[in-house]
Amino acid sequence: MADNPVIQSDNPAVEPDAGVENAELKRLAEREYQYGFVTDIESESIPPGLNEDVIRLISAKKDEPEWLLDWRLKALHRFLEMVE
Repeated sequence: MADNPVIQSDNPAVEPDAGVENAELKRLAEREYQYGFVTDIESESIPPGLNEDVIRLISAKKDEPEWLLDWRLKALHRFLEMVE
């Protein structure tokens, strides 16, 4: 690291080679991950908005009982009937 420029600062908290260290940290953070560890996470996308299909999908994913699905659907219908 003899070719690195020396950075002058009046602030005692800033080390003379802080700029060089920041450049090195940036280089390390931006490089491709090389160790081969990968976690494949299963995910599912639901379209924006709330309707019966979305409620049924979420209820099925959560393996909820039928009575709870009915309760949620009734709540949705009441919500949709509300006047703004």
